[in-house]
Amino acid sequence: GLPLPRRIVSHGWWLMDGAKMSKSAGNVARPHEYIERFGLVALRYFVFREMVFGQDANFGDEAILTRYNADLANDLGNLVSRATTMLHRSCGGRVPRPEAALLQRDEEVQLRLALERLIVAVKDAIPTFQLSLALRDVWAVIGATNRYIVTREPWKLAKAPTLRAELDTSLYVAADTLRVVAELLRPFMPATAERTLAMLGLTPQPASWGTLAPHQLAAGTPLGETAPLFPRMDQTV
Repeated sequence: GLPLPRRIVSHGWWLMDGAKMSKSAGNVARPHEYIERFGLVALRYFVFREMVFGQDANFGDEAILTRYNADLANDLGNLVSRATTMLHRSCGGRVPRPEAALLQRDEEVQLRLALERLIVAVKDAIPTFQLSLALRDVWAVIGATNRYIVTREPWKLAKAPTLRAELDTSLYVAADTLRVVAELLRPFMPATAERTLAMLGLTPQPASWGTLAPHQLAAGTPLGETAPLFPRMDQTV
């Protein structure tokens, strides 16, 4: 007497190094071994990122290691580490107050617009199961934020007392962008996203996507303890 499903969602084939998995050939993925080496978060990220809905995807040791080091350790991990470390060193462990006029500069405006587009794109991707595309867009903004920090060079601004407003603004933008990124990553990487929010002194809230927008991070918020997320891994023989 139960109603029949109106839609059945099915992913494509998982290939192992480009070939169909076969027990006789021994080319099978062993999830527990990957979890033991990379952690559950990294495996979840790899599966979400590599499987384009409706298409086949490729599994492999080298592919997971590359994603781990490039995306998680270098991109996300580096952004979280450098942003929170500089906030502790230069802002007394609190979110600084940005200067409104400096937020209207081109680099700051472009990053804010990128965040606004990202929020819409991720929300639109979820109902159509385009999870890999959502993560692709999130990582594009992570890359843009890392480039923003390199452009603004807050480590140099910290040495010039007359540039305090520029320092505070650049670090606020980095922290606020990280907040939005962490909120969007919560469904994919809940533990990592919530650790990142905790470093920013924030507590995850239910239905946070409903009001998610740039420049909502409250100045003066005390930061939590900073800790590395994804130590880089070397290739093992």
